[in-house]
This record gives sequence, structure tokens and C-alpha cells, in this order.
Amino acid sequence: LAGCCYGRTTESWFGIAFQHSNFAPNNVKLIPTQLISAVGMFLIAAVLFVFDRKNTKKGRVGALYLILYSIGRFFVEFLRNDYRGTVGPLSTSQFISIFILLIGIGLFVLLGMQPVEETKMESEKKKEENEYKLHELNTNYIAFNNKNLCTIEEKKKKKKNKSKEK
Repeated sequence: LAGCCYGRTTESWFGIAFQHSNFAPNNVKLIPTQLISAVGMFLIAAVLFVFDRKNTKKGRVGALYLILYSIGRFFVEFLRNDYRGTVGPLSTSQFISIFILLIGIGLFVLLGMQPVEETKMESEKKKEENEYKLHELNTNYIAFNNKNLCTIEEKKKKKKNKSKEK
């Protein structure tokens, strides 16, 4: 924690005080927005891992990240006290978060309309089934050819026998 992106002052038990910061006020208890953001990112990662296991459409995990991050960032900005610029009543980061949220929702919906892609497990299962079918076809082909070869050999023998008899 370098002291940048610092939070508002607090008397709460979870406040932190910087001792040698060039950014945040020193020796004043502040809301640890950096730690809150880090915890939020771990939670987002957990949600994305769970979603990824159930999701079958490419790009939706990334879209969900945009949605979750922009929401988290929008609310953490209320806890911050460093100057970041403003757009009306919102901080610049909150203003940008609104657009990122809209882009994320749009992508999530748009990608959700795409046809379902096979999961890796389904793809492997189909590959195994196709290999089995190919093996069966090869076995049947070989058996068919062997039977025909036997028939051809038998015909040749019969011809020879008939020739010998004459």
C-alpha cells in the first residue's frame, strides 16, 4: 500500500493509517480502499471460475468480468478520498464504469445469443465415439474383404480343378 487511491477518514476498527506516504494523509485512519478492491477482485475471480465451468459460450466470462468489475469500482469510488477528477457529481472512474457496465451487459447478452459450443468433455466424447465407429467400419471392411478373398480363392481353385478334370 503506497497510499495512492486512499479512502475517506474513518474511526472504524478496519481503518489504516499511513506513516510515510507521499500520497495519503499520514497518521490518519483511512478506509482501506486498496484492500477492499483487492478482496473484490478475488471474489470476482471466484465467480468467474464458477461461471466458466458452466458457461459454454465464448467471450461471456470476459463480458461478466466487465460487468462485475465496473459495479465494484463504481461503489468503491464512494469510499475514496483522493482527487481523481469529476464528471458532474460522479468521479471520472464512476463515469467510465457506467460505460464499461453497459458494454459488458451488451456483450454478455449478444454473446448469449450465439449458438452453444461443445464443451471440451463433449468434444472428447464425440471424438471417442467417432474413433470407435471408424474402428468398427475398418473391422467390417477387413472382414468383408477377407470373405471376398476367400470366395475368389475358392473360385480359382474350382477353375483349376475343372481344368485338371478336362
